Amino acid sequence: SNRVGLLDRGNISIYPNPVTNGIIQVSVNQLIKGGLTFSLLNMQGQEMYKWEKREMFSSASQETLNLPGHLRGSFLLLIQSNQEKAAMPVFIH
Repeated sequence: SNRVGLLDRGNISIYPNPVTNGIIQVSVNQLIKGGLTFSLLNMQGQEMYKWEKREMFSSASQETLNLPGHLRGSFLLLIQSNQEKAAMPVFIH
């Protein structure tokens, strides 16, 4: 896709999933203008944790997100740019 700043779930990968060590690696394989916000939501839609990355993401950027140790279960990782958002399932053991 040549659209800059639009999130496409096909260009986002999360690993390891399920998460076993409290660390999520998120790869975004597209150009994003501006920063990204990552929010971990529980299945009721409540925000459990949030990370803001203000720098510009280039193609094939990778972010490391450290999770609080007490979280277990099924969650959604909401990834938001200035105009778009994508949600990816995350399983934490």
